[in-house]
Amino acid sequence: MTIHTQKTKKKARTPTPEEVAHAALLRRVAAAVTAAVTAAKRRDAEQGYDLGAHLAQAREVLPAKTFGAWVKENCVFTPRLATSYIAVHENLQPFRDRLIAAAVKPTILLTLAYAPPEKVEEVVAAIEADGRMTVGEVKRRLKGEEGPDDTSAPSVGGRQGLLRAAQAKSKTHTSLFSKEAAIVLKEVEAAAALLEAGKHIAKSALHEKLGAAAGRACQHLVAAVETELDKDWMRARVVLGKLSELPSWPGRAEFPAWLVATVLPVLRFAVLGESSSTPNPQTSAELTEFVPELDPRQTEIEDDRVMVTSLLPIMVASSTPVAAPGIV
Repeated sequence: MTIHTQKTKKKARTPTPEEVAHAALLRRVAAAVTAAVTAAKRRDAEQGYDLGAHLAQAREVLPAKTFGAWVKENCVFTPRLATSYIAVHENLQPFRDRLIAAAVKPTILLTLAYAPPEKVEEVVAAIEADGRMTVGEVKRRLKGEEGPDDTSAPSVGGRQGLLRAAQAKSKTHTSLFSKEAAIVLKEVEAAAALLEAGKHIAKSALHEKLGAAAGRACQHLVAAVETELDKDWMRARVVLGKLSELPSWPGRAEFPAWLVATVLPVLRFAVLGESSSTPNPQTSAELTEFVPELDPRQTEIEDDRVMVTSLLPIMVASSTPVAAPGIV
């Protein structure tokens, strides 16, 4: 005999007086949290801090029990994770700029959220000096444990010793590469943002900011890996080498599109791990969003000491170089 049971629908929770009183604020927080989590292509440190700041607003006006229930209903993560993001916002505020500059992932922030300030300082300083760390490495440092690659370990000969030495060299150059390449990416992103806003930039001034770092990054990349074995890393090597030498940069007409469509994706691949391959880089969704719909004559770029008209919108639509109007 089969017994059929009817499932009862869970009764909706009645909003508390605090939720009713602060309904407008809570709606804004929920919308901001949802947008930050679902719209971002990748999670980064700044997003982690922003999530904590938004959630802190909700916790300020809600009792602890109500806050947990509200998070379950309005956010895409658990109340425990929400509380950890708030701890990132509150406890790691003195380290915000440094952790964002180091491009750490939110998982690292969450690992550091409840650590003593002196331990956080130790980890942040190590990240700045050696490059990125894994969550496991951060946890070991917080516990005061030595990592598996401790330089105080006794030397070993033979094949095993040679392999260990090679790995140590590769790790050193990889860390230094990440640090230098991040500097280059930051300057290129800033220049691209100026182009987007219709501002003026000078190729010579930009080279002064990133040329040396690009050269060092290229050297560390070559020392760390055989770039010839991978086309994407070979492309990164070529771009960094070109960025280090101002005379090898494209002319003023081709420069804006080269910076946005070629240099930026390659650097994001090398530093952030984003894919550098798109079916058509010059018409990719990211580039279409990046380049504003402007009359070409409205945007100017200062190339060394010469003011020229930017043809960035035109060159994105067509790979054929176009002569700058009004320039002889």
